[in-house]
Amino acid sequence: MLLFSTSCLVFVASVCIILAGEVVLAKSEYETEIALVTCGTTKGEFEMTFFRDWSPNGYDRAVELFKGGFYDHSHFFRVVPRFLCQFGISYTDNAALKSKGMKQIRDDPLQKSVHFEQGTISYAGSGPNSRTSHLFISFMKSGQFGSNPWETPIGKVTKGYDEVVAKFYAGYGDMPPWGKGPQQQPIYDGPHYIEDNFPKLDKFLTCKVETKVTKGSNVPPVSEPDIDEEDPYGFADTSDSRDEESDDSDDAGHDEL
Repeated sequence: MLLFSTSCLVFVASVCIILAGEVVLAKSEYETEIALVTCGTTKGEFEMTFFRDWSPNGYDRAVELFKGGFYDHSHFFRVVPRFLCQFGISYTDNAALKSKGMKQIRDDPLQKSVHFEQGTISYAGSGPNSRTSHLFISFMKSGQFGSNPWETPIGKVTKGYDEVVAKFYAGYGDMPPWGKGPQQQPIYDGPHYIEDNFPKLDKFLTCKVETKVTKGSNVPPVSEPDIDEEDPYGFADTSDSRDEESDDSDDAGHDEL
């Protein structure tokens, strides 16, 4: 007997298709936003494209920070060949913007149709609802990335990967104890720690952001507010992330991103 889902009686933008006795809810088209983020660096210019329907909470945070200049002149402080390039510790004098970057945001659902490739961009988190401002660019396809909800991709490098991103200085290796790169805690005190001790590391110059509306095909995105002290559901601790960080677990490690 062929059973018809009552969901077919609801008028939505999707199409209900019956195949081999099963009701399939076809993906609907809707308008969504993308952001083209063009950044100058000490190696040249590259472009990232962020997709809001991949990760609405992550997208909104990243676009707001890039528009505000949060990442301008900050270093790519963790560059590990065949692994990742990480950034996200700001030198801005804008106290409100810096505070915004410290606030944790809720995880977005993992998109099964979006996979990690070389150049994929995601947040470097340490657990559920831990994303703040730290982002990384994947240097490898899939691997250990993408299995945790805080690793939902938000975009990808669309121009300049080989010419710029792949050439960021990686000679210091990973952070201790896996390499001789910088500790992360001292970077929060300003650029001098890296400039004095790791002078070859590359950095952003300035970035510009262009947003535009396009057609999406994933689940229509719904963003949620940042996590803060007033969160009635207790999704996450809201203390300053620097106070919670340690040298080997403060963000994306070899076992956790």
